[in-house]
Amino acid sequence: MKKLLVILAMMLPVALLTVSCSKDEKDPEQVYKDIVNKDWQGYMDTYKKNGSGWTSLDERSFVAIRFEGTSPTALSGTGYQMEFDSGSMAGDPQDKSKFTWSIANGELHIVYAAGWRDVWIDYNNCRVSNTSFAGEMYDHNQHKYDFAFQPGVSIAWSKYFN
Repeated sequence: MKKLLVILAMMLPVALLTVSCSKDEKDPEQVYKDIVNKDWQGYMDTYKKNGSGWTSLDERSFVAIRFEGTSPTALSGTGYQMEFDSGSMAGDPQDKSKFTWSIANGELHIVYAAGWRDVWIDYNNCRVSNTSFAGEMYDHNQHKYDFAFQPGVSIAWSKYFN
């Protein structure tokens, strides 16, 4: 009996350590409130997976993106994204697409209408607040996209999307 108590006492710190190191899960409704109905702007870098890890494709885009939604409990909506060659929104976008989005199982899924690669973001492993949205997104073709967005100036999306 004494031996059993010693073993249990030795296992207790391991159990406590496991609980304290568990993943910090974000509330999906708070993620919704932080990202929706704002014009986000910033940079996105593209990488391709190869045998030894991730290789930069030297593709850096300036991106403007907007997630629209009507209810935090719906956890879904529509949106717009534009990519520019320059470091700002000067000139016309090099590419643009509408999309639908949804939050489920710890991920934000984006499905593009323009034939772009659909992506997902593990929002528990990104930085998301009402002033910053940054992290990694992935597609099903072995690409990773690092992004760092801040709320930007209001965009007349109807100028680009009718």
